[in-house]
Amino acid sequence: MEQTVWNGRRWSTASAYLKSALKRDNRELVKCLARCVVIEHDWVSGVEIERGGQIEIVRANREMIIAASSINSPKLLMLSGIGPAAYLAEHGIDMVAARLGIGQNLQDHLELYIQQASTKPITLYKRWNLWDKAMAVAQWLFFKNGLGAPISSKVLDLSAPRRAWSIPISSSTSCPLRGAMMARRRPKSMAFRLMSARCVRLRAVH
Repeated sequence: MEQTVWNGRRWSTASAYLKSALKRDNRELVKCLARCVVIEHDWVSGVEIERGGQIEIVRANREMIIAASSINSPKLLMLSGIGPAAYLAEHGIDMVAARLGIGQNLQDHLELYIQQASTKPITLYKRWNLWDKAMAVAQWLFFKNGLGAPISSKVLDLSAPRRAWSIPISSSTSCPLRGAMMARRRPKSMAFRLMSARCVRLRAVH
């Protein structure tokens, strides 16, 4: 299974790009609340922020990228007057651009856990003891490898019920240990855990 891992650690977008960019001399990290984007002459010229109880406007010389998650990005756009006209009018927001797709098509990431007993001693149950767990932690701390380095899911399956569908709608991953480990309790038997989840299908917004 493909994993976003670097030196034995899960590597997020912030770790891969943001942290290195913060070392540059031409950047400044501002801790604030983004209230809305500033649109002038049909052009986004900056963002209105609240910092220390004061309202400020941060201007952009070239371009501005909104990367505030799947929830806050459309929220910020709608607070700026970009979104479904009826929804903006309902909340008393002046419309700048009517875009029906903004804030729509959000999908929950539903999951289903299935646990299956194993007939052979091939799971991580035999490793679920104090000594092996301590060794796994030590191996990860000093060498960034071993059982503690990768994520527990080893196999990933993407599937679609129809051949004509090129985009999978569900994914399944397996873990060689019972789900009791998630509750920090010792598993009582050899077993596998299968997790089936719905894939979040991204849609272009025009």
